[in-house]
Amino acid sequence: MLCSKGACTFRLWASWMSDEESFQIKSLKAYHNCARNFNFGSLVTYAWIGSHYTKESVESQKISVRKLRLKVKAKFGIQVSMGQCRRAKKYALKLVEGSLIEHYGKLWSYGHEILRTNLGSTGKLDMEDGPDGKKYFRKFYCCFQGVKQGWIEGCRRVIGLDGCFLKGVYKGELLCAIGRDANEKIYPIAWAVVNVENKQNWKWFLELLIDDLNLNLGNGFSLMSDQHKTLNPDAHQYLMEKDPKTLSRAFFQTGRCCDAVENGFSESFNVVIVDARKKPIITMLKEMRLYMMDRIYNMKLKGQQWGNHICPEIRDKVNLLKKAQRHYQVLPSGLNQFEVRGEIDTYEVHLESKTCSCRLWQLNGYGCAHSIASISFLNRDVEAYVDNMFSTTTFRKAYNYRIAPMNSNDMWPETNYTPPLPPINRRMPGRPATKRKKSTTENTGTHRVSKARKKIRCSICKEIGHNKATCPQRRSQKLNVKKQKKQEVCVKQNAGQGSTSEPQQHEEVEMTPIEMDTTQNDMQVAPTDVESSSAGDFSHYMQFTPPRCYEGDEGVMGEEADVVEEAVKDEEAEEVDHVIQVDNVNVHNVDEVSVRPISEILKRIRRRKSERILKLKLGKTICGVDDPRNSKGKALDVGTYHLTTSTH
Repeated sequence: MLCSKGACTFRLWASWMSDEESFQIKSLKAYHNCARNFNFGSLVTYAWIGSHYTKESVESQKISVRKLRLKVKAKFGIQVSMGQCRRAKKYALKLVEGSLIEHYGKLWSYGHEILRTNLGSTGKLDMEDGPDGKKYFRKFYCCFQGVKQGWIEGCRRVIGLDGCFLKGVYKGELLCAIGRDANEKIYPIAWAVVNVENKQNWKWFLELLIDDLNLNLGNGFSLMSDQHKTLNPDAHQYLMEKDPKTLSRAFFQTGRCCDAVENGFSESFNVVIVDARKKPIITMLKEMRLYMMDRIYNMKLKGQQWGNHICPEIRDKVNLLKKAQRHYQVLPSGLNQFEVRGEIDTYEVHLESKTCSCRLWQLNGYGCAHSIASISFLNRDVEAYVDNMFSTTTFRKAYNYRIAPMNSNDMWPETNYTPPLPPINRRMPGRPATKRKKSTTENTGTHRVSKARKKIRCSICKEIGHNKATCPQRRSQKLNVKKQKKQEVCVKQNAGQGSTSEPQQHEEVEMTPIEMDTTQNDMQVAPTDVESSSAGDFSHYMQFTPPRCYEGDEGVMGEEADVVEEAVKDEEAEEVDHVIQVDNVNVHNVDEVSVRPISEILKRIRRRKSERILKLKLGKTICGVDDPRNSKGKALDVGTYHLTTSTH
């Protein structure tokens, strides 16, 4: 054996020993000088992975494909794909449970094994002819004798019907009939596997169920189905043509001891067998039988510990009704007749006939708040008026029978019937559904209101047809002043002088770069002819006119013409003095001023003003001489040259 096509120094020589049926190593050079290769290509197949993880795939079928991939890498150091691991899980289950053809071929033997071990049980298998003339599976029905007898003697006369989708390799439907025991728990009665859920298969299932439970024409029994999730005017018209007493829950008859208005207990059974529904048909039927066999045994043990009283679930409901009786006033009309008055309602109660005008006592069998208030008025035991259907004696009758154990499939009896093939796969349009279909009135967890056909009204102009985002008035308002949130201005630079600062509210103005350049040019110089001052270098009186502000915002410049007009008025009003006024700072001693060209000073002042405008626009803090509250005119830093105030 060589490694890496001879490039590696690894060598192994071995010969086959026919007597021992093994290889004997003759020579070995175990050192490798090649790089480790984790991609083995066709050497590592999904069958190889599935054979090594058969036990784990069977014991924990919920293991994800990603986790299986990590396990293979951690144990063997091999990089495998997600598809290989997905096929490996199916292959591992196939090794243990067999192929689909083997499973469906054993249905005849499975049905005969049920009849042999559980006398009186029912097992029905139906096949159909395929286009090639072969026999294909169509439906299979199963109902154990112990379950039938338990329902007849110890359960209420209410049956819930439900169909659930099989999630395994074979995409079929599971039809179930679920009852209710004396403790308000589910009681699976019968189930059937069909290739498709339609009216014909449901009729076949119900006919077999009627024969097993002796329902005759259905008098005295109630059937509940969850087939109410489709809104269709034609379906409504079809139902209205029938007798509503035979299909509407509003016409519940008394004596069933059930006031349920939904079929949730059937859905509870589907949740229990959710893992079994992913497996092949024989394995699924076997796990459902084992679940019922174990459930009957455990419920029988619980019922023996409760004594001769009502069941615990019913006692809890009665206790809740006892708390609600305080809202009613009981007025006796006879020995066992009462008028029970509430704040806005009044009911008539007859204790002897166990009836109440609200009709709830006749339906559920354990009472209502009005009946319990009447019973408590006479200081009698409320549990004595609960129907015998909810007693622990009735509960023990339901689980007094058992499901007999069965042998493994290799010991099942042989039959001469033609074994059915797996049903023809029906490919439905669209992506396969994986979630349960919810009712139109069922809460989905989210609340969304459709805006279809709804007229949109703008919150700005109050017009119909657009919202505030596309309002034309909102676009024009962008050019106007917008209100800005209050901001806290902290003047830390003036902390040494003990000055305090209060939040100032400024207003913003939409400014383009062109407008900002115009604003910077608003700084005007108004020269006048004056007499010579003590500063020989300055022969003219010069005044730097401050910018005009809009609506109290000192950082926004006005129009150039208005500024020049104000400058002329100020020159005529004020007396001539040898003063230089720079940004509201008067300089009287010109000798202390370092001479600098006026153009550069103006340039720096314009830059300072433009920076201040941007700070106000961005909502930043303005301190120092640019602070709008700085009315005393502190020192202005213009580089290495300083203009400071001084006294005469």
